[in-house]
Amino acid sequence: MTNIVTIKDETIIFDPEIYGNWYYHGVFYGRGIELKHGEGRGNIYLTCEYYKELDEHFPIFESTDGGKTFSHISDIYNTEFTRKKYKNESWKMLYQPTFCELSKDLGQLKKGTVLCVGTTVANSHCAIVIYYSTDNLRTWNYLSTVAEGGRCNMEIGSAIWEGFLVLDKGILYCFYSDERGMNKGGQRIVVKTSTDGKNWSEDIKVCDFEEENPKYRPGMPIVTKMPDERFLLTYEGVNMGSPHPGFYKITDDIAKWDCKDHGVLMPSVFGGGSPYCATMPDGKVIIGSHGTKKIGVNEDCVKTNEWQLFDTCVEIGYTRCLCPLSNGDLMIISGGSWNAKGARKLKIAIKRFV
Repeated sequence: MTNIVTIKDETIIFDPEIYGNWYYHGVFYGRGIELKHGEGRGNIYLTCEYYKELDEHFPIFESTDGGKTFSHISDIYNTEFTRKKYKNESWKMLYQPTFCELSKDLGQLKKGTVLCVGTTVANSHCAIVIYYSTDNLRTWNYLSTVAEGGRCNMEIGSAIWEGFLVLDKGILYCFYSDERGMNKGGQRIVVKTSTDGKNWSEDIKVCDFEEENPKYRPGMPIVTKMPDERFLLTYEGVNMGSPHPGFYKITDDIAKWDCKDHGVLMPSVFGGGSPYCATMPDGKVIIGSHGTKKIGVNEDCVKTNEWQLFDTCVEIGYTRCLCPLSNGDLMIISGGSWNAKGARKLKIAIKRFV
């Protein structure tokens, strides 16, 4: 591997209007998945945070031609809470949507079911919820609530967010960032487990540095399983250096972490927050972050902190998703940068290692 080439130039998939006079115009947090099971095998799906004022939700886009074209096919709203819980509040599907396709049956859910986890927000409450689809993401049904928090503002000790799902050996894991009870601006990363997608364990601490410094904010967990069966977790360390350095931790057991250990500091080029990791079909481990257009590649299952850097020429974004495709290509999905002017757009590009 000596180079990276462009298969599809950076392309706008969703160009939203600007609604009202709100700071968060357009979209953030682009995410994607290529299905590997069922009738939709090979289809690619995208979603994002969509800040349409008074109508915040997760739009879903589909490609059936390998990412050449996309069409809008559905939307995820928090219909469950609107009907049954805190009815006097207006619930928004607001933050951090992320997909997970079931590679095995889970409880009553069949192999190939697609889950979408996200943070739903009302005036004084927030929750991490999961919706699921069995028809190639055309329709969505409520599955479960992973956890609940209070008012969803940073650094007031009540919010939860940034859910990320992993299915391994018949157990579903939901990693998320948790501010609850941390009243000095800090945050921890925890994980819960489920054998049916509906009932969830107590929190297992993954990163908790409150005793070291109550203002440390590890967050935005992303987890990938490497070819050697170990798990790599990347996270941002807000207030743990400048500018928001990235760290990674590795474990043999996805449910067991040394929560006091920071792990390994990623190369400084991957500062700036919002780190992401993924494993390519050929076993290469890749990382990226909000702070650079570059990605890093490691070919020894991260036994060393050595990364070959490649410039993707794809816009930085909060946050860029690295989505490996089954043909060996890499789709990079961006929801736009914090510093973007005007409405932020959902964009993709496809790259190939040669």
